[in-house]
Formats: sequence, structure tokens, C-alpha cells
Amino acid sequence: MRFETQQQGFSTFLVAWSDGIPVGAAQILWHGCKVPEVHDHFPECSELNGLASIIHVRAPT
Repeated sequence: MRFETQQQGFSTFLVAWSDGIPVGAAQILWHGCKVPEVHDHFPECSELNGLASIIHVRAPT
């Protein structure tokens, strides 16, 4: 689904790399959130969606 959405120009799928290994990913939804209640309040705001990272490469908090 994410690949098709990107191919249609509605999103961009990002991958974080470290030493040639993918360590995280996220998707930018260019037309905003799909949830109507959120989109109605922020109609021109893109959404960062599906943010994920591998725990052992995260910076300490």
C-alpha cells in the first residue's frame, strides 16, 4: 500500500540507513491525515506516519 501511495504522488516513503543497513522508516502523507476530525482542523498539514526505528540504534534518552 505504501509503495502504491508513493507511486501516485500522495506520499514519500523514507528509510534511515546506518552502515548500509536499514534502521528506520517513515512515510510522509502530503495531503494530510486521513482521519476526518484531524484533517478538518489541519487541512494543509502533511502527516508523518508509520515512524519506526530499530531500538538498538536509537540515541540514548
